[in-house]
Amino acid sequence: MTFSSNQGSERRRVLVRAPRFEFQLPDLEPGSYRIVTTSRDVYVKGISQGDEIISADDVTISAGANRLEIVVAAEHGRVYGTIHEPGTGQPLPLARVALDGAKGMRPLQADQNGRFSFDRVVPGEYRICAWTDIDPNLISEEASWEAAGCEEKVIPVAPDSEVEIDLTATP
Repeated sequence: MTFSSNQGSERRRVLVRAPRFEFQLPDLEPGSYRIVTTSRDVYVKGISQGDEIISADDVTISAGANRLEIVVAAEHGRVYGTIHEPGTGQPLPLARVALDGAKGMRPLQADQNGRFSFDRVVPGEYRICAWTDIDPNLISEEASWEAAGCEEKVIPVAPDSEVEIDLTATP
């Protein structure tokens, strides 16, 4: 996890360990900060300062006795299923699929039986879409999602959940 200043170049890395996922940042100067996790093992579940819930994008620490509580979690979900061929409904080998949410885009290719699995999915809402034949570089382009009608395929992922979804690939 990285705790970095929004105003300067101060950056601190923090090792967060199970089972309690706690850490301390001593001697932190007052200012505005951003909290970023690059690990797929943990994510920032919530931040509070006093009685106020605050955003990880703008954590402000003022001089004085402020307590900043950062709740980090490792309660991931899983999204899996089968991609089917348009028209026949048969499983589509090696189709492309992408999961898009707050943590960014996660593309992958289905196996020989059209099956896919996104493991360690941070809880939240995601769009998901599958394509029969698309250049992998085009998956991140909004036009590819719009052409496939993906904006209506929103799925919720809860902590420690498994979401099974069958998709029909878009040509």
